[in-house]
Amino acid sequence: MYNGRSLHILGFYPERDQIEAPLRDRRDGRHQRAQEMIDRLAALGYPLTLPEFGEGIAPSRPHIASAMVAAGYVRDNNEAFARFLGDDGPVCVEYPKFSAADGIALIRDCGGVPVWAHPYLFRGGWVDEVFPELHHAGLMGLEVHHPHQGRKQIAHLAQLCQDHNLIATGGTDYHGPAPGKSTHYPAQNAIGLDVLDRLKPARVS
Repeated sequence: MYNGRSLHILGFYPERDQIEAPLRDRRDGRHQRAQEMIDRLAALGYPLTLPEFGEGIAPSRPHIASAMVAAGYVRDNNEAFARFLGDDGPVCVEYPKFSAADGIALIRDCGGVPVWAHPYLFRGGWVDEVFPELHHAGLMGLEVHHPHQGRKQIAHLAQLCQDHNLIATGGTDYHGPAPGKSTHYPAQNAIGLDVLDRLKPARVS
């Protein structure tokens, strides 16, 4: 979290035995959060059962939205969020507070490389306002290349990486096919594998 909004920090190459316990705690919290939202839906007259998830997968609002569509309560995920699951919706439950600085510290403490994901999609402040604080907290990279960041934004992020000796990464932020929307599939941005040559040596020992 940053300024009350969700800010995504990627963690590359953390030590598994060090990060498993804190991630399990966060995952358990997400399960509890999802159950609270399902209970609220049931109280409003929309009983719902989520499908079983595989090992390590935690339910989120899009999963609940998809289940609502399957149950015939809403037409699509957009309606589910607009009527029920959005930040100000009647069934939304906030995450337990976990600051962006805490996330950066956790990743570094576990030997990983913290990278700010899609900075220009963050809605809690301008990039140039937020970046100095994250950099001071130990940020080690920026997701420069992303399908929803324009040329000027990409150029600015690349310059920040150059000026502060950070690692420039990229990706499509693929979360599975979204019905009715254009989908950016993995590897679509053709990010060079040479980024791994900087990520791996940067691991915090």
